[in-house]
Amino acid sequence: MQEINRAIFQYLNNFSSNDIIAFMSPIFADLPIFFIPIFFVWLWLYYSHYDKNTQQKNNLMYIFYGCVLAILFSLIIQSLVHLERPETAITSSGRLLLSHIPDASFPSDHAGVSIAFLTWILLAWYRTVFYSYLPFVILMLISRIIAWVHWPFDIVAGIIVGILSGYLALSYLTKIKFVKNFNASIIKLLSKIYL
Repeated sequence: MQEINRAIFQYLNNFSSNDIIAFMSPIFADLPIFFIPIFFVWLWLYYSHYDKNTQQKNNLMYIFYGCVLAILFSLIIQSLVHLERPETAITSSGRLLLSHIPDASFPSDHAGVSIAFLTWILLAWYRTVFYSYLPFVILMLISRIIAWVHWPFDIVAGIIVGILSGYLALSYLTKIKFVKNFNASIIKLLSKIYL
């Protein structure tokens, strides 16, 4: 299994010999993840000032919970399974494009959070946002392999964690009365704060 992981990794890292890909990979390896907090803040402000749609604010909170679940699941898995990042495991070949703190590699937090976000968006019928953001997520996940930040199986595991987290947030958290009451309290409290 590790041989397949290394072979895919080496194949994708070979693209770093192209100067344009070597320049763009570090940018795409991190930049798309910042769309998610921008999305939350922008829509929250929009629904606070223009639309006044409480249901949409509720949806934003559940999307946020899906992303938080992805991080929690990743942290639990990382505490049980520790795999070194490619930059520390392979020193003899390839091209390091992005320096990274050498922490746990499996599963990818970027993959988990972005896929949890996309899963919730897709299942909740926000198709325009889904199809607009999907290409950037794909580029980010491939760039993280090219830049030596993750193994391919880290990305696959992150995708599984993300799908599970987004699905759980939409299918189960939306039905829990405590969470509904908590959301209502937060929305009421934040409606008194004018930005």
